[in-house]
Amino acid sequence: MRASNPLARIRGSWLIAGGIVVALALWFASGVLGTQPETAAKGKPADAAAKPFTVAVRPQAARSVERLVVVQGQSEPRRTVTVRAETDGQIREIVAKRGRLVKKGQVIARMAMDDRGARLKEAEAEVKRQESIHSAWAKLSKKGHQAANKVAEAMAALEAARARLERIRIEITNTEIRAPIDGILEFRKVEVGDYVKNNTEVATLVDIDPIVVSGQIPQQAVARLKVGGMVGVRFVTGEVREGRIRFIAATADAATRTFKVEADVANRDLKLPAGLSAELRIVTGTVMAHLISPALLSLGADGSLSVKAVDESGVVKTHAIEVVRAETGGLWVSGLPAQARIITRGQGFVRAGDKVRAVTLQSDGAPAIGQAR
Repeated sequence: MRASNPLARIRGSWLIAGGIVVALALWFASGVLGTQPETAAKGKPADAAAKPFTVAVRPQAARSVERLVVVQGQSEPRRTVTVRAETDGQIREIVAKRGRLVKKGQVIARMAMDDRGARLKEAEAEVKRQESIHSAWAKLSKKGHQAANKVAEAMAALEAARARLERIRIEITNTEIRAPIDGILEFRKVEVGDYVKNNTEVATLVDIDPIVVSGQIPQQAVARLKVGGMVGVRFVTGEVREGRIRFIAATADAATRTFKVEADVANRDLKLPAGLSAELRIVTGTVMAHLISPALLSLGADGSLSVKAVDESGVVKTHAIEVVRAETGGLWVSGLPAQARIITRGQGFVRAGDKVRAVTLQSDGAPAIGQAR
């Protein structure tokens, strides 16, 4: 056996490597690796032959709808009045009952007269006496007697007596505590036998006709409201009534940046108490809008909302929209063209500017014949 020659092995390896290099050079020269697809060989882009992405669209026309602001609120009394005693005395009788409507001027409670009757008679007698004195001095003055000063003094005494009589009459009148307004007697703070002083709280009346419904309106919508505008109100009890805006706050709540709005709602039957939760639906005008599913909305990084549609040339367009109102069937939105082909399937796979194949779906989900673009 012949001994292997290391030098010969190295020389052989170099010859093999050289042969591989030559073979590769010939392969590249033949254009095998550099050959493009058939479309590329004809000078067309590789993606030109790719089919456009297919999306489902729903053509629809905008409709005129009322722009609504819907907020949550609650009912409140139109006014609350504290009734106070206007003289000192002991409560002798309670007339009005809690929870009942009292009319303006109706007696709520009566105080004991005590000695007021006697003081009234005394004051009346004093007025008559002073009238006699004044009359006598006036006659003497007419006869030329020097009685001018006496006449003046008599007149002053008479006026003082009349003032005392008027005070006792007012005091007697005030022993009957009366309602200053029409309202429900919500609280009564005295009982028979209680002794009260002037200005003591006796009762609280609440006026709930009309009843006031208030809520907080977003700052974006407050400019579209006006005092006297109509409001639809749905109470938590299911009662639905109409009202009119009576007040719009001039300053926003510092924490929420919302504005308080109040509406008067007729409540002649007094069936609506204060404190009920309520929904205010305020019409702020009309706008052309489309009804869409909330699932079709896209949310931007800045919180903006948009909807994708396909134009007549088959290009995807993104439209910034505004929610006009919400209903059970979806959302009414503005910002889309009057005639729009809204993408209902595949919107998550396309972007604005993409050329797509738009297929109009029938109500059963099948493509409509002749509707593809």
